[in-house]
Amino acid sequence: MQAHPGQAARDIGLDLNLTFHALRRSRTRGIPQRAIEATLDFGRVRSTRGADFFTLGWREVRHYAELGIDLSRWVGIEVVCARSGEVITVYRNKNPRALRDKAGRHQAA
Repeated sequence: MQAHPGQAARDIGLDLNLTFHALRRSRTRGIPQRAIEATLDFGRVRSTRGADFFTLGWREVRHYAELGIDLSRWVGIEVVCARSGEVITVYRNKNPRALRDKAGRHQAA
């Protein structure tokens, strides 16, 4: 799993850098800060549409369960970060395949 620029800030004890939008969305969607941190720490990252998308999918949950880390309650959480490491928004995605790079779809056709 790749490290994220925001990881260094958490390593030295700083809080997550959430936009007001991300903070509001996480609260209304019932996604705790620990779920955001777990997604950034253990999730798969992909860069598309000018942002970094961190996804905690079933594969990551299964992999870390074998190592004794239970992430099952946070499966499907997605965290969208700016290139600077600022968290833009968070949500629970029930269909992670829905987000594709548009250019990639056109090249495959």
